[in-house]
Amino acid sequence: MVSHTGISKYLALVVVCLAGFTSFPALTEEADVEEIIVNKPGITHIISRILADPHRNYQRVQGPDDCNSEELYLGTRKVLEEYSANPAENKSTLRDYILSGQAACNCTRAIIGKDIDFLVKDVDMDMSELPCI
Repeated sequence: MVSHTGISKYLALVVVCLAGFTSFPALTEEADVEEIIVNKPGITHIISRILADPHRNYQRVQGPDDCNSEELYLGTRKVLEEYSANPAENKSTLRDYILSGQAACNCTRAIIGKDIDFLVKDVDMDMSELPCI
């Protein structure tokens, strides 16, 4: 014969297990939200932040191996701004601009900085394709 305390313990265990199972969907939803927050922004957001930085200007990137004229700098900024505003539509334009010559490539690399490899990957290129490396 089963004692009354044995049944109580069994019922308590069943309630705890059911409570645990019902909390799993809530835990997975929280994990999804945290994962979204942890992810780094895409290259278009990085470009937007770079271009919005008041400390990044022509004087910071001028030079023979960077942007060799202010006109080139402004043109490169314009292409990058257009790309960050609408990447799907301007991906090929930016890719063609980077491949158009060493000066355009150098200036793009100087403006973007260490994140150039992310940009190159985002426009479906390989670092070995760049005319400025």
